[in-house]
Amino acid sequence: MVHERADQSEKANEWRKKWFSSLRDRLGAEFVAYTVELGQMGLQLLQLKKWDRAEGLLRECLAIREKTQPDAWNTYYARSMLGEALLGQEKFAEAEPLLLKGFNGLQQRADQIPEGLKKTRLIEACNRIIELYSALANPEEQKKWQHIRDRLNDS
Repeated sequence: MVHERADQSEKANEWRKKWFSSLRDRLGAEFVAYTVELGQMGLQLLQLKKWDRAEGLLRECLAIREKTQPDAWNTYYARSMLGEALLGQEKFAEAEPLLLKGFNGLQQRADQIPEGLKKTRLIEACNRIIELYSALANPEEQKKWQHIRDRLNDS
């Protein structure tokens, strides 16, 4: 992440590959801790607006989670994060179903999300949808989702 923040993409990619290779070798690709690391790194890259780099990690994370934890809340959160990575690359048609399914899955599994993360994760997922409909110039859907976010903030 230090290399990413310093705009040293080549060095960042080199270290990321080493780190994930080491994790995969030690833990196994389907080990929960490995997917947690993929998700955390993906989230950090989203925060840095490194959409294409986040996409690869989040695709791998989601694929493993869909296989090993298909109904877990964090699988739906990974789906929402992948949707954001695609949204950032203006791949709107691919992003929309991921964002919507991600939010709906999180909302349906809200009781599974740790209390300290529940509201934050739901609002993040909702904000991603608002960003999508803003980018698509769809004010009706944007207002609908802003209303949903306002209800989440008030809860």
